[in-house]
Amino acid sequence: MSAFTHAVSSALGRLFEDGQAPAALRPLATFAARILSMRAAGTADVITDDESIGGPGGLGGRPVLVGLPGVRLNLTGGDRVRLGFEAGSVAAAEVVAFEQDRNADRAVARRGDRVTIGTILAVVVTVPVPALQLTFTPSGSPFGVPGTPVVLSFAGASIVSGIVPAVPYVLEAWITSGSPEISLRRLLTEGIL
Repeated sequence: MSAFTHAVSSALGRLFEDGQAPAALRPLATFAARILSMRAAGTADVITDDESIGGPGGLGGRPVLVGLPGVRLNLTGGDRVRLGFEAGSVAAAEVVAFEQDRNADRAVARRGDRVTIGTILAVVVTVPVPALQLTFTPSGSPFGVPGTPVVLSFAGASIVSGIVPAVPYVLEAWITSGSPEISLRRLLTEGIL
């Protein structure tokens, strides 16, 4: 080991003698924290697992950095996050990362996206009496289970005259509302990102 390597190793060993980063270096780390609440301005009240950062009452009104342009998150009390410090300043604490939710298994859709509701099939039945039979088959339930077909029958010769033979028609719709937990800027929803 060279004299330089030995000197650096010795200095670092003294710097981290107790296994903890010195107080001057702690603001360069991130700390495990929990969201207490979100404010209307998009900032969060947080409390760290280490009470030496923010004390037992936590820190109020901290910015939430998402990591993607044009995205806003509305976190819920209890969500686990990481708290970091802008330029190493404890006074400039901000939420910088989020813990994965192992139970998150639902896909995200955006307001304005097209979705398939199901198919409708019109069939003219002539026996025992002329009738129009509509069979609607939903694409699936919110849990991904295929839907049960629903059959509607309309009897009478006047109803079925001029009906085109069975051709399935796909019913589509557009999403008109969304989750309050995440929002995207319009440019992102139009495929620019």
